[in-house]
Amino acid sequence: MERGTAPRRPKHPSNGSGYPADACLHELFQEQAARRPEATALVLGDRRVSYGELNARANRLARHLAGQGVGPGDLVGVCLERGPELVTGLLAVLKAGAGCAPMDPAFPGPRLAEMAGQAGTRVVVTDVAGADRAAALAPTVVVLPGPGAPEGALAAYGEEDLPRRATPDDAAYVMFTSGSTG
Repeated sequence: MERGTAPRRPKHPSNGSGYPADACLHELFQEQAARRPEATALVLGDRRVSYGELNARANRLARHLAGQGVGPGDLVGVCLERGPELVTGLLAVLKAGAGCAPMDPAFPGPRLAEMAGQAGTRVVVTDVAGADRAAALAPTVVVLPGPGAPEGALAAYGEEDLPRRATPDDAAYVMFTSGSTG
């Protein structure tokens, strides 16, 4: 067969999901938020967060991160307990075009520092409880307000979806595992 005449395989083959191969996770989430903004996206105890609310908070945070120079090729540490704030942080990092480096706040400080160093994070998203520890992990720390707290500095940013900053070829996340789980 002559060079260049072989049938080409798609770079991102379909997995049968029906989702477009060139769509990013946060874009699929945005589509759902636009279709059903009042529908419940997250439940934690008696706290419910709608798709619209989650999308708006993630957009504000993404705009803040982009203003800090975060974009494609970056890995952002996300050091938050499981819950709506963690999901907000992860979505915002993706919307800003960067990849997530999730960090368990229960880990010892030296382990978190090792993770941040290996990932090359220059920004860490955390909450008020983790702000002091996060300061040792990256030059820039973004502190999310807790449940029911005012948005603070994030309130200055728009809630609308950002223009596309990432592609399916960009890193979405880096996971750190121990030798027994990896």
